[in-house]
Amino acid sequence: GGYCQGETCAAVDAEEGSPSGLLLRFVNAVAEDIDKDYPNALVRTFAYQYTRKPPKITRPRHNVIIRYCTIEACFRHALDDPSCEKNKGAFKEELLEWGKICDKISIWDYTRNFSCYFAPVPNFEILRDNVRFFADNNALHVFEQDTESPTYTGDLGSLKAYLLARLLWNPYMSEEE
Repeated sequence: GGYCQGETCAAVDAEEGSPSGLLLRFVNAVAEDIDKDYPNALVRTFAYQYTRKPPKITRPRHNVIIRYCTIEACFRHALDDPSCEKNKGAFKEELLEWGKICDKISIWDYTRNFSCYFAPVPNFEILRDNVRFFADNNALHVFEQDTESPTYTGDLGSLKAYLLARLLWNPYMSEEE
């Protein structure tokens, strides 16, 4: 959570409306240099914690992938659930905004509550909603992080991994499938 708050950096953050603008300016410069020698290479950066909110001005270059992370989301409700105060504002809107300014989005999704690692997270019914939300918003790829199986933590990790693998293969599968 610690990032530069010096005068110059703070001015850019204010101009961009988010620290992601300053980070993206740096990443774009690196990506521009790489593009000269490796025109087919892609550079990935994270929209994670303090850089989750998209910038107002700076746009990712054509060879930059934004990896949006859901670590602070409510894991019990779908990211676009209008009844969840935590998700409906920040996570849904941020992902939609990133989609407006770039065409290469990757997702790092968390399917368990890492602040209470041993507790079960009964979120099977929203996994499909989230994977479908990512697909509808043009995610190039999705990484689903849960607990390693077998472990003595969490809940039904192997079943959740199987279900997520099926959903990533076909985000539009029916409830029956």
